[in-house]
Formats: sequence, C-alpha cells, structure tokens
Amino acid sequence: MLNQHHNLIVPLSDWLKIGECVLDIPRREVAAPGRAVPLRITLKAQQVLMVLVSHQGKVVSREALIEWVWPDTLPTDDVLTQAITQLRKAFCDDRDAPRYLETIAKGGYRLLAPVSWLDSETDNAVVADVAPPVQDAAAMPDMATVVRLHGPRSSSRKYLGIGLVAVAAVAAGIGVLVAQRPGDAIPVREQAAGAPPLATAPPDYQRITSLPGSEMWPSVSPDGGQVVYSAFSEDGETASLMVQTTAPVPPRSLTQSVKGKRDVMPVWSPDGRAIVFTRSGDEEDCAIMLVPSSGGEPRMLGACVRDRMMSYSWHPDGRHLVADGVSSPQQKSSSIQVLELATGIWRPLAYEKDERHIDMAPMYSPDGRWIAFQRNISLSDLWRVPASGGRPERLTKLKTNIYGLAWTPDSKAIVFSAYRDGSSSLLRLDIASRRLSDLGVADAAFPSIGSNSPSLAFVLGKSRTLLYSLPLDASGPVPEPDTVFPSTGQDLLPAVAPDGRQVAFVSDRSARLGLWWAELGRPESLRWIEGFIPVARYAPVWSSDSTNLLMIGRTDSNTVLYEVTPATARVRRLPVPAGDPIHAEYLPDPTRLVVVADQDAGRLGLILYDRSVEPWRSLASIDDVVLARVDAARQRIVFTRQMRPGLWQADLDLRQPKLIDSRLGPWGGRRVVVTREGVRLVLTDETCGLRWTPVPQTDARPARCLHAEPLAVAAFSYDEIHRRLYYSAVKEESSDIGWMRLPAARNR
Repeated sequence: MLNQHHNLIVPLSDWLKIGECVLDIPRREVAAPGRAVPLRITLKAQQVLMVLVSHQGKVVSREALIEWVWPDTLPTDDVLTQAITQLRKAFCDDRDAPRYLETIAKGGYRLLAPVSWLDSETDNAVVADVAPPVQDAAAMPDMATVVRLHGPRSSSRKYLGIGLVAVAAVAAGIGVLVAQRPGDAIPVREQAAGAPPLATAPPDYQRITSLPGSEMWPSVSPDGGQVVYSAFSEDGETASLMVQTTAPVPPRSLTQSVKGKRDVMPVWSPDGRAIVFTRSGDEEDCAIMLVPSSGGEPRMLGACVRDRMMSYSWHPDGRHLVADGVSSPQQKSSSIQVLELATGIWRPLAYEKDERHIDMAPMYSPDGRWIAFQRNISLSDLWRVPASGGRPERLTKLKTNIYGLAWTPDSKAIVFSAYRDGSSSLLRLDIASRRLSDLGVADAAFPSIGSNSPSLAFVLGKSRTLLYSLPLDASGPVPEPDTVFPSTGQDLLPAVAPDGRQVAFVSDRSARLGLWWAELGRPESLRWIEGFIPVARYAPVWSSDSTNLLMIGRTDSNTVLYEVTPATARVRRLPVPAGDPIHAEYLPDPTRLVVVADQDAGRLGLILYDRSVEPWRSLASIDDVVLARVDAARQRIVFTRQMRPGLWQADLDLRQPKLIDSRLGPWGGRRVVVTREGVRLVLTDETCGLRWTPVPQTDARPARCLHAEPLAVAAFSYDEIHRRLYYSAVKEESSDIGWMRLPAARNR
C-alpha cells in the first residue's frame, strides 16, 4: 500500500505558480495568460496536480496517482484521464506538444513546467488582471462510484455532554448507508410552516466520516466540494479540525490536536480561503481563530465568552462575522453580535429585541440582505431580521427544539433541524410561501450548505441510553450503578414514585417513543401507556400519593399537559390556559398546579393555576423560568431561569423570589433533586462525574462523589424510601458527518 500523506504536498501559501499560470488553491482556479477569466478545476484534478507538483520533473505512475488521490475506493482509469484532461484545459496545454503535462506511454505522467509558491503581494502583481468570475471545467464526476461501507462505533465524551444527548439520545438509530447519486434532484412534499411537515421517500445521502470519536459541526466550502468539521478524540478531551471532500475518503488535518484544547464550530469564509473557528480549553480561555483553508498557523481574531458564544456566520463581503451569545460575561441577554475583523471588536446588532428572549445561531443569507436566527430554546422558531438591523420577522410557528440552520444558495429557503416525534429531522422552509418540506433525513442536526452549490452536510447522531440506579447509604464507598430494565433502545427521564415501588420513564424500545411504567424489581410488569406521544424533554412528575403523574405530550399542532393514572392506563388532557406547556408540578393543595409554559413567542414563565374552576384561573406568575421543582416540606418552589444563572426559590404562592445558590447555569434545572432532607444538586467537576451536593453546602454538609467518571446525564430522580438515585445516561454514542445533494424544491 502507498501512503498518500507522504505524496500529497502541503501548500506553503494559497497561490502556486506553474509555468506561466497561477493556481489559486482555496478557490481551485487557474489563471492563464491570454484568458479573460480563471478556470475552475475539480477537487480531484487539483489533488492530482499536487501529487505531480511534489514529484515535479519525475514520472508518476497511473497506479500511484489513483491510490494516492482515490484511496480506499475502486475507481476506473477514466477518473484519472478526466482529471488530466481538465488540467490540460486549465493550462491551455497541448497533449502532442506538452509544456505542462507529459504523458509517458505505459508509464504515467510528468509535470514539465517549473513551480514556485507566491505570497499575497506577488500574487496580486501576477494575477491583477484576472476578473472575479470563473468558468467551470467540463463537468466530470469528482468521486469514485464505489465506496466502502463502515460499521457502527461507540464512544463516550465528557465535552459533548447534554448538548449531544439532546440531539441523539431521543432519536431512533440510522440503519443503513444509502447510496448517493450526484446528479439527481429529489422532489419533496410540502406543508404549511405552522403544521408538522410530511415525510418523504428515503433520502439520497451518505455517511462520509467513520473515524473513532465523534465528528461535529460541519461547514461546506462555498463551491460545495469540501467539508471542514471538528473531530473529537474518543475520550472527548481534544478536538481538532479536519478537511475532506464530500465523499467517504481519508481527511487531512487542518489544526493540530493538543491535549485539553478543542477546536470547534468551524465556518468557511465566502471566498473559500479561510476558516474561522472557536478554540477553548479546560480553563476559562476562549478565542475566535482564523486559519487558511489550505493549511497553516491559526491566528486569533478576538476573544469570546466560553460556553456562551455558540455559532458564527460570515457576511458575504468577508469583512465581518455575526454570532449569537454575549460579547462579555457581564451581558445577561443573549443576542446577535457582529465582529469587525479589521478591529477584532464585538458590537451588538441594532435590532428590536425583548431582553427576555434568547436569539441563537444567526446566519447571513448568501445575498447579504438578511440574518436568519433561532429565537429561544425549548419552544424555538425561526426568525429573520435585515442584515443592517431593524424589526425581526417570525418565519415559523413550530415551538420546538431547533438544532442548526443554513440558507440555500439562492437565499430563498432555509434548511434546519427540528425535534418532532422523538427525533431530529431536516426540514426546508420556503421563505416566500412559509411552507415546510421534510427532507426525509432523521437523527440529523447542524446542517451546512455551500454558498454557491447545493451541497448539504449535517451531523448524524446515534446513541444508546440506559436507566441506572445508585444506592446512597450513609457510609462506605459507592458501588457501581445497577441498570434498570435495560433495552436496546433509548431509555430516558426516569421518575420514581414517592412510594418507592413504581417508576415511569420515556423509551423508544418498541420502535415508537412512548411513556412506560413498571413496578421496580418486576420486569414482567413493564407496560407501555398508550394514548399520547410524550415530549422527551423533562421527566414525568408524580403526585404525592403515587397515583397519578403529569407528562407533556405533543399533538398535531402544539404541546399539551396530560395527567396519567398508570394503574388503569387512563390518560386525560388537562385544560391548561397557557399555550405550549413544557413542565408541570403538583402542589400540596390538590386544587393548585404550577406550569412552565410559553408566555410569548417561546419566552418561558412559571404560572400558578387554580384548577378547581373552569377555565383554570391564573393566580400568579414569575417571568423567565425554565424549570421548577416543588419542595413541599419547606413550602417553597425552587427554579432555574434563562437570563439569570443560579438556583432560585419562591413560596408556594410565587411570592418573594430570590437567588439561593449561584452554581447552576441557566439550563442546570435537570440537576436539581428535591428530598425530605433538602435540595441537592448533582454536579460535575474535574475529579467527579456525579457529585451529590447539598444546598447550601457547608462543612457540616459536605458534597459526596457518587461516580468518578464523567457522564452525559439527562435526568435524575430520588427514591426517598430506599435512598437510591435513578438517572438516565448515555451508554454508547457516536456522531458522523452525512452529505447529500440538496433536493430540488417542487415547482409550483
């Protein structure tokens, strides 16, 4: 076997002079004397040229070229012949009287012309007379028609944590790799943006990565020929950037893997020459970096706030970036920010925004006129605002979790990932008609589309999540956790009844997402409670007498609150006045209920209801609440908020809200456990994966480590009677990069 990495040359700059021609490597454009515009060559043709450059003046056999440029595939000789033909056309070369590429009969090819690397100043002088538009070389297949199929993998990563669990743990697995046909466009079915989109025929995509560890956050080059992504080590301690073609071939490293450093969220520049990304470490450092797409040393553009700056997008002019999050730790509201590359200074976009909303994932349209973004988290929708600022416009009314978005090259549609029916799916929104199309790709997130090509990449997630329990005896070391009702599916969000005899949880073990109930210790009692589709966001909540439980479910148009009686399998929809509830809790007074629900376009709040009358009467409310827990023994409600980190409390009438602990982030409510002894936080630090921590923590009430290794945990439930902690955690997890040609929209 030949080693391709010893023969594909590492570029020393973005421009290579070959004879009298100049190759722009990131753009794959060849400027030749006497030709008005550069000619674009395919990626494989450029790779063939790079091999010949590394052996300039020497004969390279056809067999070596094929193995180095098309490794691990079974192409025919035609693909190499086509690449050589493109190069001759780009160099205006003559096969019979060659000045650049010589064919050696039964031998191979030789590069005759001298080569030299150019810096930017030299390049400007050499190619200053070349106009921006380019021609494409004759359309040739850019990949082999036969590819290898790769089997599944498993790994565990501390760094991905709940973020990837939210995407993958509730999703059904992808079964097979579907063959890809580059030239086909697939018509898709459509439906109004406020209604669930319709499924389509199986999509025409392929999985292009299969390395150990996980691959995340793909970004497609402007011409659609390459993908850059973050590749995590198997232990999740490091992440580096990798670049490859849109085919299952070995990638090349763009940044070096450094222990404790993670290069994430790469985005290709509009001209294809550079890639911006975030570099963070185990400490508090966070930087926005820029690296040439052809390789080189990254340089810092500016600082970012770790864990609060999420995604980036280039303006088509290449002079500034737009991002979500905050520009300083003191800023509370997450909004759209603009980074001027010339100065490295962040400034907020001047647009109308209520500080109680969270705006995320801003993306410039390819024509530069609009910024599309996601507003809020649990009940998200797509919005857009003029690129210069102003009044935002709502595009969808889905009120669901959204995992990334991307504009189509014509700026007329947006592809995004949304949670529905237990899985994240790729959807397309037509801006003019507000109609949605289901692209038919399940378990997919974080789409990216080439700004000049219908080339679509995305993350394909797969995981297996199990239920566990741990004894919390007062003395002695904590033993290994026990599995609870194990299955081959996703078992999530356990809730143990106050009587210590029953457990309810969400699972897709029947191939459909549902609410399951069982008596602890009796596997034969397992029963699927039919009648509704649960939303796998928060665990069900038991009544104090262990008779009923509350669970959020989804109808065709929105989320609703159900009360379930497991003993009889009775399911009853509760008439909550507020739209789209996401969580509810019983109070000691059986005529009252507290509900976390939508208060305005996905902005969440906590509402106290009197349900002894019809319709229910709202008695009080607290704005900006993500998740609440009732602490009946202390006559209080503890809760977390979006805009103000920490754990808060109020009395049972929602009066006198105040901060009681500052250790939780805005989305740390899943780590709050209410016990008769007080509130506990299940925290993670450098030395412990699960630390049982009292609130408040004192020397007399020390924290206790329950599990040394880091875990991706989605929910906790405490059995007071038997002193056992139940939780769901990822057992196996992987994510790869998928690719497909963007399906054509249906003509109207």
